Amino acid sequence: MHGPSFSWFLSTLAIFVSVIPSVFSQVHKFPDHGGKGVPGAFPYSFVFGWGGVEGVLSYQYVISDNPLCFSGCSGDTREGFTPDTFLVAYNMEPDRWYYWITRMIMVDGDTSEWSLISSFLTETPENSARMVSMGGNPVSGRQIPLRFNWALNPEAARVTYKIYNLSGTLLESGTFSRSVGFRLEEKIIPVPYFTPGLYILEVEVGNNLNNFNNHFTIKVILL
Repeated sequence: MHGPSFSWFLSTLAIFVSVIPSVFSQVHKFPDHGGKGVPGAFPYSFVFGWGGVEGVLSYQYVISDNPLCFSGCSGDTREGFTPDTFLVAYNMEPDRWYYWITRMIMVDGDTSEWSLISSFLTETPENSARMVSMGGNPVSGRQIPLRFNWALNPEAARVTYKIYNLSGTLLESGTFSRSVGFRLEEKIIPVPYFTPGLYILEVEVGNNLNNFNNHFTIKVILL
């Protein structure tokens, strides 16, 4: 009894390979599955991102606070289409778990399978209580705007920052000193050589005694 022919094997392999892009190419990049959401520039706004694929006309997304329902659900459910590989959702409920899926609408009319379900927690945004916050997220124009509310930390004299890629490589660092007499300030970090993607901004707030009493990180999406 003879086994499958070599030509049958090749034809089966070709079919399998042709299926791979529609099933596996839709990858969610951020936020991390099962982790905290990535805050946007406005209170209770959060940013999502996924991998791009050639030949895509648009991406369909569904976001729901019900892990078992993505269509006609009760509760907070949002859906739509976008040509971009990121999305900013506004007025999300704080301290709540959300679940989201995406799929690709191809130029030739084909539609991919839905992605695996990703989840994240919308922790109560801290930007309003932070001395340092983002002036926008995502950001464009190869500039990262930072806003300082010195009144929230009267002893603060300067802010140091470090920017890393997702591999942990330090790409940029610097220090901003407090301007005398200013309660609110905005500073710009120029990043002319950065490529679009996700970066980690590490911030430390220090006083005149070289003591750093506030340390946190922000995920920055650069377009």
